[in-house]
Amino acid sequence: MIEPIETVVKGRKNTFLNIPALDIPHPINGIIFMHTVWSTSFLQLGLLLESLQNFPDIPLYIFDTDHSNTIGIKSNFEVYSDGWGETFWFKSGKIVGIKKKYNREDLNELIDNNNMVKL
Repeated sequence: MIEPIETVVKGRKNTFLNIPALDIPHPINGIIFMHTVWSTSFLQLGLLLESLQNFPDIPLYIFDTDHSNTIGIKSNFEVYSDGWGETFWFKSGKIVGIKKKYNREDLNELIDNNNMVKL
């Protein structure tokens, strides 16, 4: 059984679930993660959280593609979702990294992207 996203991210500071686009600071510095309940994006989220263990100050914004707030996120930040855990790293409002459908072999790339946006 898959745990709810709220349980998985519980305890990680600077993590926000399905918040309105207007509540995200501009210019954005941090990570936007798009997930879909029917896909394996839950696995990508687990790996992303693992990659962020040494980066507690990086804001992580998680959006369910079926949530009503996702529309504003897609248009305001020019992100997309095919349902495969698309992850976007932002520095000073610009996308500096994109990754989807990743696995354990990609952990170092996730960490490298985290380093680009660390505060």
